[in-house]
Amino acid sequence: MPIKNDTSQSLFVVVKNNNTGEIEQIAVPHDIQVGMSNDPFDLSLFGRFSINVGTYTGNSASNTVLAIKSSDTSVNVFKGTAGASSKITLTVPTDPKEGQLHFIKDNSGTAATTNIVVQTIGKVTIDGATSKTINTNYGLLIIGWSSGSWHVFSSTVANSVTGSGLWHSVSGSLVSAASNLLANDVDGPQINSNVVTLVAGVPKWTATSSGAIADQRLFPLITGLQTTGQSSIETLGGCSFNPAVIQATGGGVTRTILFAAQFFTTIGTGEVTLFDVDDNVTIATLTTTSTIITEVESATITIGSVASGVIPNAKRKYEVRARFSAGSPSVTDRVAVEWAAFVITYT
Repeated sequence: MPIKNDTSQSLFVVVKNNNTGEIEQIAVPHDIQVGMSNDPFDLSLFGRFSINVGTYTGNSASNTVLAIKSSDTSVNVFKGTAGASSKITLTVPTDPKEGQLHFIKDNSGTAATTNIVVQTIGKVTIDGATSKTINTNYGLLIIGWSSGSWHVFSSTVANSVTGSGLWHSVSGSLVSAASNLLANDVDGPQINSNVVTLVAGVPKWTATSSGAIADQRLFPLITGLQTTGQSSIETLGGCSFNPAVIQATGGGVTRTILFAAQFFTTIGTGEVTLFDVDDNVTIATLTTTSTIITEVESATITIGSVASGVIPNAKRKYEVRARFSAGSPSVTDRVAVEWAAFVITYT
């Protein structure tokens, strides 16, 4: 609200109990300011404190999009009839005031399967991103408006990274401590029980107890929904990747590397690219016209001299970028990427 630096008359609404004659409540149908911007004062409360609560229910079999009201400090989200593969999207207010807070809560305890996506509109961001996703059951996200953007003040949103520079976890299981050197090169989970050990000072994949090489390994570039509303290219995420430290073709197995992404577009054609930052080369481009997040697009990557479809057998920094490559998007349209990753398959 605008800062007021003078005293003005206020209108009070008094609620009186006709039986007892006591005043039970005083309502002030105006903004209230305590202190001045350059001379703050305390507000002391001896009793209960209540905030406005809004209920938001996903009642669509597909993707539900609901707008958060500026007046709803507590945002209680319920799954309703949304299917298990659906998500509930909440757009943040477009007219926030400095210091405005929203407590966004998964009240149904179903966010692990029906994600709650808190989405911005236009060029506004939440800690630099266009969206944040609640993907843990009964998860909570607290955001506040300050200095022209939204910021996360607290969150129980699942973080796919366990510690700084460590591997992602799958079902709570991490690779062994001997893999820490490799973890600085590649950030991703194991799909099975293989571990990484140091062989002559070089980290290498080892076989499982049965002697079999891993069938498939996933090295995430993006985990958790990221979106763009731009026709010009926008970076959504990325990581470092080094194929030299991963079990190569040989010993009766063949290694295949894919760049894969699950994404959709609300209009036109959505494009997702894999970009080699160190060599300034676009490695792969995926497109879709799907408006629901069911398709996974992929492109085969080979090892060699850097070019389209080819990455070096060495550590490089890679980015995932997205844009509208066709169509006439409005300010509310998005290319939404659920995840993107290097997928390593052994046959």
